[in-house]
Amino acid sequence: MQGIESDLPVVADELERSADSIIKFASAAFEPKLAAARTKNGKPRAEYYACDLLLIIGNRRFCRYVAGSAPNTAIALFRAVAEAQQYNVPMSQFSSALSTEAILNKDSLLYHEDAGYFSGYFGYTRPFTNTIFGDFEFVETLATNGNSPLDVDLDVRWKFDGQQLEAYPLRKVVISFARKNYLALVQRQPKAAAAVLVGTISFDKDKKQLVKTYIEGLNLVAPTDTLDLIEPK
Repeated sequence: MQGIESDLPVVADELERSADSIIKFASAAFEPKLAAARTKNGKPRAEYYACDLLLIIGNRRFCRYVAGSAPNTAIALFRAVAEAQQYNVPMSQFSSALSTEAILNKDSLLYHEDAGYFSGYFGYTRPFTNTIFGDFEFVETLATNGNSPLDVDLDVRWKFDGQQLEAYPLRKVVISFARKNYLALVQRQPKAAAAVLVGTISFDKDKKQLVKTYIEGLNLVAPTDTLDLIEPK
C-alpha cells in the first residue's frame, strides 16, 4: 500500500481473484481455537494473514483506487462475505474508506448507478450499491464493530461541495437500505428501529411504510412523502 501507483492494479486484481479464499480464511481466524492459539504463541497461519490483509486494504490510498478504477474488487469481497455468510471479518475500515472515496470521486461507479433510464444497465442492476450497502446483516455487524459503509469520514465531509454535500449517491443508498431492511430491524430490534426515526419521520405499521411529514404551511393537511418497505426474506 506504500508502493508506486502502478502496483495498485496488480494488488486489486489479485484481491478480486482471491476474494473467496481471503474471506474463508479470515473468518476462520476468529474460531475459538485459532483465536486462542494466536494470542498464546502467534505462529504464522494463513488465517491470520488473511485477517491482516483485510485490515491493510482499509488504507485510504488503496480505497481511492478501488472506488475509481477497480470497483469489481470491492464487489467480489462483499459478495464473498454474503455467500459465505461470515460477517465477523475485519472490514470496517475498508468499507468506510471505500464509501467515502466513492462519494469524493464523481466518476466512481456509485454516481453511474442512477435510474436505469439515465444510466442503462448499471442503473437497473446497481451492482456496487446493492452489494456494498445491501446486506443488512453485514452492515449491521460492521457498524457494531466499528464503521460501516454508511459511515463517511466526517473530516472529509466538511470539504464536500454542493453535489457531494447533498450526498445524492449516499442518500440513494440509505433510502435503498431502509426500504429493504427496516422491516427486518423492526422484527429483530424494535427499540433500535424506533430510535433511528428522527425528526418527523414515522413508521406506519399497517401500511408498512416510512412516512415523512412536512409543516402544514398553507395546506389544510400536512403534506407527506412515503417509502414502501420490502418484507424481509
